[in-house]
Amino acid sequence: MDMGERWAMYDGLRGQVPRWHPVGVVVEADGPVVRRHYGTHGTAEHTPLAAGTDTAALVRRQQEAFAERGEPVEWKVYAHDSPDLGPALTAAGFTPGWERSVLLAAPLPGERPTATGSPGWECTTCIGCGTRPGGPWRSPWPPPAPTRRPTPR
Repeated sequence: MDMGERWAMYDGLRGQVPRWHPVGVVVEADGPVVRRHYGTHGTAEHTPLAAGTDTAALVRRQQEAFAERGEPVEWKVYAHDSPDLGPALTAAGFTPGWERSVLLAAPLPGERPTATGSPGWECTTCIGCGTRPGGPWRSPWPPPAPTRRPTPR
């Protein structure tokens, strides 16, 4: 398995709704984004964004969802993500946090992961040797007031 295949496997795990999550955590899927609400804060995670995705609208929707709950949000962005995502987050008032690296390693002998992207699949082993910088983007606090759309009659 080359590094490209390992990155594809890792990206297949991102943004999936987990099979289980800690008690009290509310998990919501919104297109390519999975929101996790912890009651005091939240996280946004996404699958690789398709070309032509309106990242500004996607970011705005997530911001509104977290603002309705009064939660600050952290959105992890990786160096190989869509080049439009970072500027869209900055324009929405997010600030970049520290950079982190991802370590990808080959499975241990005898381990056979299930199909990539299958619901609930969790990586229990690091996927080789390669790092890419990335880090979380934090939303402004307090969150902006949610935008209400008129209810159709």
